[in-house]
Amino acid sequence: ARDVGRAVEEAQGGADAMRALPLHHRAAILAEAARRMLAETEPLARTITAEAGKTIRESRAEVQRAAAIFQLAAEETRRLHGE
Repeated sequence: ARDVGRAVEEAQGGADAMRALPLHHRAAILAEAARRMLAETEPLARTITAEAGKTIRESRAEVQRAAAIFQLAAEETRRLHGE
């Protein structure tokens, strides 16, 4: 329970730190996260397979979907400025 509480506090601190950054910095962080996920697809997929029992094909697709969501979030920052 203590670990969960600490994890929630850390997540809140991270959210607060992201909120304080300029929008273009947040977009860059999200885009970099997407890039790194794609670069590490195989190790991430193997971890998902080991932990969740999914096939490696399903796990790869999950990594790709997650990266796409992060990239979409990065691109959405442009819309917030009306571009």
